[in-house]
Amino acid sequence: MGLILYKSSAGSGKTFTLVNRFLTKVLDKPWLFSRILAITFTNKAAEELKTRIIKELDTLSKGLPSAQLDILLENLPSSREDQLRNNAGIVLMKLLHDYSSFSVSTIDSYFQKLSRTLAKELLLPIRYEIELDTESICKNITELLLEDAGKDASLTKWLEDLLLHRIDSGKSWNIRSELNKMAKEVLNKDTVREIAAMTNPALLEVLIKWIKSNKREIEMHLRKTGKDAMAQIHSNGYEVNTFFYKQRGPAGYLQKISDNKSSLDQFEKINTYTLKALDDPDAFLSKDQRKDQRLLSFVHDILHPLLKEATDYFETHKVKYISVLEASKLIYQSGISGTLDAKMKEYREKHQLFHLSDTTRMLSMSIAEQDAPFIYEKSGNTFLHIFIDEFQDTATVQWNILKPLILNSLSTGNDVLLVGDAKQSIYRWRGGNMQLILDGISNELKRYGIKPTVKNLDTNWRSKREIVAFNNAFFPLAATLLRDTFESGNEIFDLAYASKEVHQHIKNKEADEGYLCFKFFKTEKGEEQEEEQHWKMQALETMSVNIKELLEKGYTYGDIVILVRTNKDENEIADFLFEKGEHPFISGNSLLISTNTKINVLLNCMRLIAGSDEPLLHAEINHFVDQDINYLKEPLPFNVRSSETKNNSWVHRHIIKEKEKLSTLPLQFIFLHLLDITKMDVTDPFIQKFGDLLQDYAGSRNSNLSGFLQWYDEHVTTRKWSVELPDGGNAIRIITIHRSKGLEFPVVFIPFMNWEYTPSARSMLWAHSDEEEFSNHSKIPLYATGKLEESYFKEDYIKESLETAIDNLNLIYVAFTRPKDQLYVFGPAKTKENQVGKLLFASFSQKSRMGGTICSY
Repeated sequence: MGLILYKSSAGSGKTFTLVNRFLTKVLDKPWLFSRILAITFTNKAAEELKTRIIKELDTLSKGLPSAQLDILLENLPSSREDQLRNNAGIVLMKLLHDYSSFSVSTIDSYFQKLSRTLAKELLLPIRYEIELDTESICKNITELLLEDAGKDASLTKWLEDLLLHRIDSGKSWNIRSELNKMAKEVLNKDTVREIAAMTNPALLEVLIKWIKSNKREIEMHLRKTGKDAMAQIHSNGYEVNTFFYKQRGPAGYLQKISDNKSSLDQFEKINTYTLKALDDPDAFLSKDQRKDQRLLSFVHDILHPLLKEATDYFETHKVKYISVLEASKLIYQSGISGTLDAKMKEYREKHQLFHLSDTTRMLSMSIAEQDAPFIYEKSGNTFLHIFIDEFQDTATVQWNILKPLILNSLSTGNDVLLVGDAKQSIYRWRGGNMQLILDGISNELKRYGIKPTVKNLDTNWRSKREIVAFNNAFFPLAATLLRDTFESGNEIFDLAYASKEVHQHIKNKEADEGYLCFKFFKTEKGEEQEEEQHWKMQALETMSVNIKELLEKGYTYGDIVILVRTNKDENEIADFLFEKGEHPFISGNSLLISTNTKINVLLNCMRLIAGSDEPLLHAEINHFVDQDINYLKEPLPFNVRSSETKNNSWVHRHIIKEKEKLSTLPLQFIFLHLLDITKMDVTDPFIQKFGDLLQDYAGSRNSNLSGFLQWYDEHVTTRKWSVELPDGGNAIRIITIHRSKGLEFPVVFIPFMNWEYTPSARSMLWAHSDEEEFSNHSKIPLYATGKLEESYFKEDYIKESLETAIDNLNLIYVAFTRPKDQLYVFGPAKTKENQVGKLLFASFSQKSRMGGTICSY
């Protein structure tokens, strides 16, 4: 069989195929069950594959009907049915007696096992731990770095420069969050770690001086031109308001740049009045003013030339100015990245622990430095056949580790199965490289004389006809619309979303049609945030009505899932459903106890008992009590008066006066006492969850109140505790699209179809430029703002934009292919050009190409 690449679109029976291939091997030769390595990417997928294999073996061994049987007999023509069923029983017994040899696992688990086996070769400690909590590691590393401030002269200077830069930019002086953000970049991205390790502080200082010098030179030139114009206006007895459109006119623009310290918006924000004056100096004046020859001559001879000089100069230097302005935002953090990398190594060695990403990196380095087959031989590798599921999520570094194992398997006449779908590649942020499944491995394996056999699983066994037909029509069209926004490098859209790649056959043409509903809500004109809340509330209320209708038609709550793009959306929807109280639901990342008002009141009471006497704590608790022990209906007043701590306040009577006695009680007793005096409901799910947290802490540590408060404030994991309602199965599920991959649901709601498909301006992009001083550095960190399209870093930004666009199209594909029966999609009628809603509108505007599918507006 050799190397087979199964391209499996959504709902096409990928797991069925993997199970069939596994059974084909082991039912022919039962001893092979321990010689097959099956790798997937999530614990859930690994567990499902294991369960399906065992269940099928049990079904066959008991002589029960099996959907696999006919295919197995076709795959093994020399075997009879009774032989296959008998062998199924043998394999099942072997497997259950030697379950540890049943090698179906996640890729991370396999790499961890491999690294422990090769601990000596990798120079690892005999005992080490794998740490999964990225937040905790980065926080500890940041603190280690800050402890060296004042001790390490070079580091201290970088920290001081970063602090001063932030203050000059009008940002917070607290640099912990900035350092923490950079620590995550270094920890999670191998390329960033390599850049950090090679950072040359001396060269970076030269670059910073160059950036500052060029930024200052451009700004000073523009300000001087503006100031010259203002001086001329005043010396001739005029004011800005003398001229047409006053502050909004061309004279107003000159005044703005004369006052401007460092603002790209002010320099490039040239309105229509100013543009008109550039072409026609008379536009400085009204028609009546043009009769004043002295004023008209002043405009023509002095003001217009100064305006033209300013705008021409800015246009000439715009690319450089944007480049230095954007580069300056993160350049100091770049200077500290090397120290952060060193602190990570120090932290790992001291605590003998490694982050999950370290395992992959160390294996990759070891395999690159030594004879790869020898490494696998030393690990005791006995695998003959290799199955890799979700191959589109494989990172390049992971492929490089697995490649020698795959080549060895193929060279000895064994089989390798790679299964995946480029359209469902949504883990690029974790290193996933969809190019591998598109053409990467085919091109790479050519030099080994290996050509994969490509098989398409192109029948959808999940969704009803109308849903399949819609997706068949929509995605090639949407991909074309996105592709056309890029001038180059856009071939990936055709490779992944050509009609032949997307088109799926329907399992049963006589099946029920299915149902799709797309609704876009109008909103009243106002502030952007108000408009967003307005349409979102309409979407949620409509969803609630639709859910009631579905229940009347016979669906259960367990049949319904709500898909969201972000955890923020998840929390917002969960809050709505919780407040409405009509529908039971389960949400993994929503309803965090750390944001619950009741829990924060309890914590504030505990802080007062532990010794704090902050007026703000008094005010928050008293305000809560004044609201009749209910959720806050309005924000706390900004000014906290001293009257909040008066002797007649609730806090003083119930907390301060009892403080000495309460502080001696065990932690759990304090908790119960506070519930009693605040009249909080002990059956409240938030209270119960917080009680569990207290009990876990007291059981594993102690019952000291101050110790608990310090642990709660410092431990990142406490922020992740959330309430899930209800605990049973018959409840609506709210999950992110990322977590929905591989799952299916009768009914899917996507209530907030409004996210952007361009890079987030808050995300970090590491980019290179061949221009001037930047060429001496491999890559520097930048915020991925759209301004980079007009900078020296345009090429890298365009590449990031293209990859982000395909990521988001893949997200939509995953979301739209989850439903079996019905799909509901809601969004705003007013969308930005870079939002997915606009992509839907553009596609729906070409309904003639949508194959007659149902679209509601």
